[in-house]
Amino acid sequence: MSGLKAWDHSLTALRRFTDLDRTYRTSLCNGGLVHPPAADGPVDLALVLTEPQLMGPLTGHGLDRIDHTGDPTVPTTLMSVLGEPDPGFAVVTLLNLTARDRPRACSAGGPGVILAAWGSSSS
Repeated sequence: MSGLKAWDHSLTALRRFTDLDRTYRTSLCNGGLVHPPAADGPVDLALVLTEPQLMGPLTGHGLDRIDHTGDPTVPTTLMSVLGEPDPGFAVVTLLNLTARDRPRACSAGGPGVILAAWGSSSS
């Protein structure tokens, strides 16, 4: 992920997988992709789908046949900040993230784990 491309974007998505009986929440904020515990709260896009259906939005095929509420451009925005992999990039170490650590307000909603940040040296 290009942290520079992602810096000005702020979004939160909730994915409820009916086949796995699991719910995941992901927020993009401050150039980092945060995966806090799935919690109640506002989201930009909520999806109810099966695990195989997730590939549709991630590959640009939209949200056809996926139960969703909210902003349908969230997957496109998320994919737009991904860059080409840089094998020489030092991977970000996983760490606990608290509200105190955030440089500006995020809608992540509580402690979480950084999944990716500054993952590409290209802008």
